[in-house]
Amino acid sequence: MEVWRHESDYVTKPSTRSRPYSSTAGQAEKTSVNKAVIELLEESAGGKAKKKTPVRYHDLDHLAGTWTKEEAAAFDKLIAEQRTIDPELWK
Repeated sequence: MEVWRHESDYVTKPSTRSRPYSSTAGQAEKTSVNKAVIELLEESAGGKAKKKTPVRYHDLDHLAGTWTKEEAAAFDKLIAEQRTIDPELWK
């Protein structure tokens, strides 16, 4: 059974060695009540959410650099026409 000792607005968190599922094993630490509650909720939900590393896809790599200079120039011309701003639409 865990015992929580209150000292003003802080809680002395007991060692988590008695809880094998805990991610914060180690010595007792002083922490705020809010932080202790958040840590316990994270632990009970399966641990702290970790940032995922971005996935780099290589399925279109074979297409990179395959245009001729003429094809690239034609594409740039078409894109430039589409990217013009009509001042009348922004009045």
